[in-house]
Amino acid sequence: MVNEKVLDFANKISRTKRGKKDEIKPEYPEYKILEPVVTEAMA
Repeated sequence: MVNEKVLDFANKISRTKRGKKDEIKPEYPEYKILEPVVTEAMA
Protein backbone atom coordinates (compact mmCIF):
# COMPACT_ATOMS: atom_id res chain seq x y z
CA MET A 1 0.00 0.00 0.00
CA VAL A 2 1.37 3.36 -1.03
CA ASN A 3 1.06 6.29 1.37
CA GLU A 4 0.19 9.20 -0.94
CA LYS A 5 1.16 11.90 1.57
CA VAL A 6 4.62 10.42 2.05
CA LEU A 7 4.99 10.09 -1.72
CA ASP A 8 4.04 13.77 -2.14
CA PHE A 9 6.54 14.68 0.60
CA ALA A 10 9.32 12.69 -1.12
CA ASN A 11 8.61 14.53 -4.37
CA LYS A 12 8.65 17.87 -2.55
CA ILE A 13 12.03 17.10 -0.98
CA SER A 14 13.42 16.02 -4.35
CA ARG A 15 12.03 19.13 -6.06
CA THR A 16 10.06 17.08 -8.56
CA LYS A 17 6.39 17.08 -9.46
CA ARG A 18 4.12 14.07 -9.60
CA GLY A 19 3.14 13.14 -13.12
CA LYS A 20 6.44 14.32 -14.59
CA LYS A 21 9.12 12.08 -16.08
CA ASP A 22 11.47 12.42 -13.11
CA GLU A 23 8.90 11.98 -10.32
CA ILE A 24 9.58 9.81 -7.27
CA LYS A 25 7.68 6.51 -7.53
CA PRO A 26 6.92 3.99 -4.77
CA GLU A 27 9.66 1.61 -5.97
CA TYR A 28 12.39 4.27 -5.72
CA PRO A 29 14.75 4.22 -2.70
CA GLU A 30 13.81 7.77 -1.70
CA TYR A 31 10.26 6.62 -0.96
CA LYS A 32 11.29 3.27 0.54
CA ILE A 33 13.50 5.04 3.09
CA LEU A 34 10.88 7.64 4.09
CA GLU A 35 7.82 5.37 4.18
CA PRO A 36 8.50 3.52 7.47
CA VAL A 37 9.79 6.64 9.25
CA VAL A 38 7.49 9.51 8.23
CA THR A 39 3.91 9.53 9.51
CA GLU A 40 0.97 11.22 7.78
CA ALA A 41 1.06 14.05 10.30
CA MET A 42 4.76 14.64 9.62
CA ALA A 43 4.24 14.64 5.85
